[in-house]
Amino acid sequence: MARLPALSALLLVTACRSTGPAPDVTTTQVTTTIGIATGGTVGLRRTAEEVGHSTDLRIRPDSAFRLLRAVYADLQFVPGRIDPSTREVAVTAAKVRRRLAGVSLTRYLDCGSKDNLPNADTYDIELSVLSQVSVNADSTSRVTTRIHAVASDPFHGAGNQTTCTTLGALEARIADGVKLRAGLR
Repeated sequence: MARLPALSALLLVTACRSTGPAPDVTTTQVTTTIGIATGGTVGLRRTAEEVGHSTDLRIRPDSAFRLLRAVYADLQFVPGRIDPSTREVAVTAAKVRRRLAGVSLTRYLDCGSKDNLPNADTYDIELSVLSQVSVNADSTSRVTTRIHAVASDPFHGAGNQTTCTTLGALEARIADGVKLRAGLR
């Protein structure tokens, strides 16, 4: 009888395991700048993980790359880099405030809060987005998107910055946009 709960727990963990691609995690050094009452600032260096959210698509990589560029245009992104050789599309340090393509930034980012208001709604956001199309073993596509965002208090400028955490919804919107344009939904 003692083995029954352990077996049930194992089956539950196995059933809940994700069947999609494993997350693509990179570690980077970031500096968070904090304003202090005397008017100066303190920079805190720390390690942050950026998770690449991947989605497999049953279309050819060149088609996925072409559709990915169209999805970036739908999101009103102006790519700073489009590289056909690596199939990368990137937006670097885009200035965003409150909404992105009609959607509240709180749906996409957690930047902490101040006075019970989400910073993603009240701070200036510097957003970088990188999407890459890679080739799976069966010649289909994998779209991986990474997001990095920093929020700055507009009343304290660069003296009060925080690194935001992605909620995964923007990465999903990008992948779903490619699927929709490919007729896969």
